[in-house]
Amino acid sequence: MDIKMILADDEMIERKAMKKLIEDHFGEGLVIGEAANGRQAIELADKLHPDLILMDVKMPGINGLEAIEKIQIKHKNIKFIMVSAYDSFEYLKKAMNEGVKEYILKPAEEEETIQTIIRVYQEILREREQIQKQRQSLEISRQYFLKKIIGFNINEETWCLKNELFPDMKCGYFIIYEWEDDQDIHFYWTD
Repeated sequence: MDIKMILADDEMIERKAMKKLIEDHFGEGLVIGEAANGRQAIELADKLHPDLILMDVKMPGINGLEAIEKIQIKHKNIKFIMVSAYDSFEYLKKAMNEGVKEYILKPAEEEETIQTIIRVYQEILREREQIQKQRQSLEISRQYFLKKIIGFNINEETWCLKNELFPDMKCGYFIIYEWEDDQDIHFYWTD
């Protein structure tokens, strides 16, 4: 598994048990930080930029839902799995509104926890693949645009590409030619 996780739970025993479960099933190195409260979770998210945070709901000070809300302001791509001993529809509803992907009820079955992490991991992979495809498509579009400019193929499609790819670009062209004295020079310009 190629993701980075933070575990946020005010109960140290719960954090250590979850870390061991993750390491036993997915290998070491995935859990890059542990937080005992919401404030620590926010600080670790800023510092470590995880892909996934397993967040307890009830923690002293800033609770899990408040921490998620603050983290998402700066880090839109972080995924959350809410972990709670409270089987409350209100918590679940608020968590889902905050972008929480999954909700694990404590004490969770080992297999349920593993499958939940796998589902979120697969979503992270799909998003990474989509981002990679978008980058490749953007690069191809930029190369195509530059080829049209270099070839003096300036038409409506070129202008549309310019506006889409480089909306703040100011247009201007210059060409430098080097020639011998006895050659005829012809310039062709199209708009």
